[in-house]
Amino acid sequence: GVGRDVPSLIAADLFPFDLSRDSRDTLARVSTSLQTLSDGGQIVRYTLDRKPLYFIVKWDEYQRVDKPAKARYERPTSTNAQIRETVATPSRDRRETVAPGEGEKGRRGEGRTRSSADADELESDFETWWKSYPRKVAKVPAKKAFKAARKAADLQTLVSAIESQTLRLMAKGPDFCPYPASWLNAQRWLDEAPRASTPNPNGWMSA
Repeated sequence: GVGRDVPSLIAADLFPFDLSRDSRDTLARVSTSLQTLSDGGQIVRYTLDRKPLYFIVKWDEYQRVDKPAKARYERPTSTNAQIRETVATPSRDRRETVAPGEGEKGRRGEGRTRSSADADELESDFETWWKSYPRKVAKVPAKKAFKAARKAADLQTLVSAIESQTLRLMAKGPDFCPYPASWLNAQRWLDEAPRASTPNPNGWMSA
């Protein structure tokens, strides 16, 4: 009943095609939906060990796990978590999951939580782009270059550019495809598509 409260991760799991088509709109809709669920008391949003998490309030009521494994993340309690926003009061048998008096403390830590969420989102964006790049070498410098590139272009622009350029980048073989970091540092997403060749009466092709 607990998951990572990071819209980009949720969107990548549930709406990967929507994310590829329009990342900004998809992330906005996921964020709004999370807020709606939180306002309605269906989920509790909290921070634990600097990780933004959510807890599905009635998970135990509607889900039955025959052989439960050890939980990856702890559920929120009044002592272990910071509730990140005010939510509607859940049903009586779940009130112990909400940490009373933690609202102000959560607001004080909002900057740190947002920074952590932004880092998680950027990491997720990089993995999405990395999957689309045809030559997967030198991942560490590629990640560094991607972070810089994201200040100039959004994820959809970077992914769309790779999708449209893949055949051209790989035309001479994988060894001739630029390293991912080189492609990003050169801002190759700004490359114009080559014009189609047209027949020439003299028997050669012209652009």
